[in-house]
Amino acid sequence: MSQELIADTAILQLGDPRLRQIAAAVETVTDPRVQADGQRVWQALQAFRAEHGFGRATAAPQLGIQRRMIALCLPDWPALLINPEIVWSSDAMVTLWDDCMCFPSLLVRVQRAASVSVRFLDQNGTLHERNRAGYRNCRAVAT
Repeated sequence: MSQELIADTAILQLGDPRLRQIAAAVETVTDPRVQADGQRVWQALQAFRAEHGFGRATAAPQLGIQRRMIALCLPDWPALLINPEIVWSSDAMVTLWDDCMCFPSLLVRVQRAASVSVRFLDQNGTLHERNRAGYRNCRAVAT
């Protein structure tokens, strides 16, 4: 992998202050800069998976891109969610051990909603809603 691609897809590590910034909503999905950022987030996810052998999702802020975008590698989900929003969450909770690309060698015990409904745009700007997605398919967006 080229040094340029490695730098472009580098995941920020735990403690980086940029991880605490609030990401901005994407205004124009078709903006070439937004499309390029979405591609970069997807490439970062693929690079991480190639290096570590795991990884379900990464969010744009994890690369220092302050936009509301998440790249996913989950069955039956689009590759990129833009402006994802949890519009419903179950009262039932699950507790599990999970990791994060910002600290890939550390597992943390977290509690999450057992099911959520998520509204988002795809890369073409089409609005979608996934209702009552179970935690195995939604923990990437239910953080």
